[in-house]
Amino acid sequence: WDRLGWRDPFARPQFGDRQAAYSRVLPDRRVFTPEIVVDGHVVVDSGNVDQVARALSAAAVEARARVSLSRQDDRITIDVSGIPGGDDDVAEVLLAMTESGLASDVAQGENAGRRLAHAPVVRVLRRLGAAQGGTFHADSAIALDANWAPRALRFVAFVQRARSKRIVGAGAL
Repeated sequence: WDRLGWRDPFARPQFGDRQAAYSRVLPDRRVFTPEIVVDGHVVVDSGNVDQVARALSAAAVEARARVSLSRQDDRITIDVSGIPGGDDDVAEVLLAMTESGLASDVAQGENAGRRLAHAPVVRVLRRLGAAQGGTFHADSAIALDANWAPRALRFVAFVQRARSKRIVGAGAL
């Protein structure tokens, strides 16, 4: 968005790098926002409700890893089991911390003068490690910024294939 004359206050180079990595493995190699990618491998037009519903229904019947999260104070525990086979494509476990209720005031560009309400914003995205033998366990410290609203935070752990970027399991707290 920077080239349109306003800076996204939630953008991070890491997120742009992640979007670029998707563009290298998805059939639709464009990088754009808003974009819906279901399970890391199906690109859906954001305005096509029927297409989104079909993609979500198809994803719901795929084999999934079981992902559970628990939190105690400033520590979070993630346990993953039953990761579906993936040939030699390593299953990595990532943790996202999101915050709801955020908005941006847009000064320039096509949305100039508007206040944009955001879906939950990823504040932190961290790779926890690679799964071994179809399972994974991590106990990790979490550092929260004092400016974040504690009641608006959510923790999402997901299992993603390193090469194909396919999501094979997720859980949230």
